[in-house]
Amino acid sequence: MAQFVPGVIVVFSGSFLFSMFTEVNSLHLGDAVILTMDIWGESTRRILIFIGLSIGSGMAIHGLHWAVLGFLESFFSPKATYETFWHDKRIFIQLLLAPLKIIWEICLLLVKASSIKELAIEENVCSLDYLKIDGYKFLQEFYLNFAQFYAHTSYALLLLFISIFISALFSSVLSFSCLLLIVLVFSWLLCGFFFIISRVQFAALFRAERSLCLKS
Repeated sequence: MAQFVPGVIVVFSGSFLFSMFTEVNSLHLGDAVILTMDIWGESTRRILIFIGLSIGSGMAIHGLHWAVLGFLESFFSPKATYETFWHDKRIFIQLLLAPLKIIWEICLLLVKASSIKELAIEENVCSLDYLKIDGYKFLQEFYLNFAQFYAHTSYALLLLFISIFISALFSSVLSFSCLLLIVLVFSWLLCGFFFIISRVQFAALFRAERSLCLKS
């Protein structure tokens, strides 16, 4: 679920963008969404392809996000990611600027990372006493799956925002409306919300893991 649902959003976003630049008739947002969904619903084969692409896209987001976390951990060491300058601002500001933060982190990785070693997360389990392993497993089950789902979804929602924004700005097909503006604002804010709560989950997880390691 942490990969599939974000993958669905990503494939839909790409399909929406493609539809808006290949369609010839002017469309409102609701009709554009239906048109995009119809592309994949015409046959069982297309549905299966959609599912496969969604799984693949979700896994790609997972890999990218994990590499970003690993790089940030290395780049800001010895500080944890949640202790850096960005995350000490008011939550409202973080929420509004979170989509830009996602883009900035990815660009920072592409420009600054010089080796694979810098992208690998240093797992706390390596420093853990085997007697504490049940506690470690509990933390992983309680926090990790949700944190990954929130983070992956924030990435996917950013792509959805970008696809709608580009379509509205450069496509002659998509008609501007109040609904379109509302969807753009909502997807931006929802992206920020999911990103912030993912970082809250990761912060709680990593702090708890370190606490376990110190008690080992």
